Amino acid sequence: MKNIIGDVVKFVPASGAASRMFKHIHDLSERENTLVSEFLNGIYDFPFISELRDKCNDLYHLELRELISDQRFQDLSDLILKPFGLNYANSPKGLVPFHKLGTSLNPFQIHVNEAVKYARKNGKIHIHFTVSPSHRMQVEEMLASYIATLNREDITVAYSVQRPETDTIALDTAREMVKDELGNILLRPGGHGALIYNLNEIDSNLIFHKKY
Repeated sequence: MKNIIGDVVKFVPASGAASRMFKHIHDLSERENTLVSEFLNGIYDFPFISELRDKCNDLYHLELRELISDQRFQDLSDLILKPFGLNYANSPKGLVPFHKLGTSLNPFQIHVNEAVKYARKNGKIHIHFTVSPSHRMQVEEMLASYIATLNREDITVAYSVQRPETDTIALDTAREMVKDELGNILLRPGGHGALIYNLNEIDSNLIFHKKY
């Protein structure tokens, strides 16, 4: 049975994790690393700078500039990556503030804003996101809250998860299979091509497919 959700649907693969986005800042003391240097030089331009400042004040009772000038790079890295901070190492990419449009917006919110402009049919706007099972509740709560602030009742959001049977073998830098502590082969979600199954479940006359 196909998931019939409308004549026009916006389909967005959004199950990617943010861990790769921030892999170069696990050790911010490596100033000779070009990516690290660029990150530190441009840190005040990032859309999540307000959240980072607030978290710094809450945890260390310091202004962010003081933390950086004192070269407390490990504390700064922890603020961004760890669960007691912004937890971006364990967040989906779509929840990381990525745009500055008067206020900071994440990609999920931007996709909703875009869908309002071109995915309307018969007074309804249908959006379908693929998300990871571990982040689904967090994403659903965030989007429900955001759509409520838009004061719109014409937006319907549906979700699906990538099929686990499409997972692929993880390899290390030596191209050897990665195994967990029990010796089991570690599997990772496949690329966006694996989401063809999710796309096939949508019965719609027109599907806008967009990723970030």
